[in-house]
Amino acid sequence: MWHLPAFAVAGMPQSNISLPAFLISIVALSVLMTWIFNGTRGSVLMACLFRWTMNTCLGLGQMPLGVFTAATLVIAATVVVLVTGPTHLSRSPEQDSPENGSIKQRLNASLS
Repeated sequence: MWHLPAFAVAGMPQSNISLPAFLISIVALSVLMTWIFNGTRGSVLMACLFRWTMNTCLGLGQMPLGVFTAATLVIAATVVVLVTGPTHLSRSPEQDSPENGSIKQRLNASLS
């Protein structure tokens, strides 16, 4: 939703992007970022670094988000789902159990 108005404004980077490819890539990117977030025990920093890397690589190559980029993200997300399964794509109550500590408890412990 955040980027949708930019598709209607001439001169914005999104105005040159295929909307269907963009929407498909958002779903694939969400799968990858969820896998990274959960795989790093809730590290927002790692998810942000991944997103920044994606933006930087697309910006450096001046490559618009097209079918090739969307297909690459879909393939990567499919591989992640097939290899890791659903266990790393969702959080379970066991992950936030008192033995493991909640994300807030782990953050407080790492800061002190």
